[in-house]
Amino acid sequence: MIGSDEVLKAAGREPLFTPILVAGLKKILPLPVHRELKPEDFVYKKWSELNNANRDIKFSDDALTHLKNIRGSGGLTEDDYNEIRNSLLKFKNASTDQQKSIAKEIKDAVDSSTNGKGW
Repeated sequence: MIGSDEVLKAAGREPLFTPILVAGLKKILPLPVHRELKPEDFVYKKWSELNNANRDIKFSDDALTHLKNIRGSGGLTEDDYNEIRNSLLKFKNASTDQQKSIAKEIKDAVDSSTNGKGW
């Protein structure tokens, strides 16, 4: 039906079905339709961010291990090794700080929704 309305619009004519559907939806769903953010939504979003931070930390650990192996085989100069290692350590530290911050946000949200009783 809506596809037919698109064809009519393209031909310069008024749509037939869309106004009827919109009128029906307005009767069923009072506009504006909105929903307040629930604590579960916040926690889910933060949980996803926490998983990303954990993945970044694991990546850093794996990359550092691989870097040590490359260094041992003589594939990098000492300066290159130190520069890459320092960059990876900074990334890992930033990810760890982010992980701690997100975990605290989740804990605070849970505590506030349970009046400090926790899980």
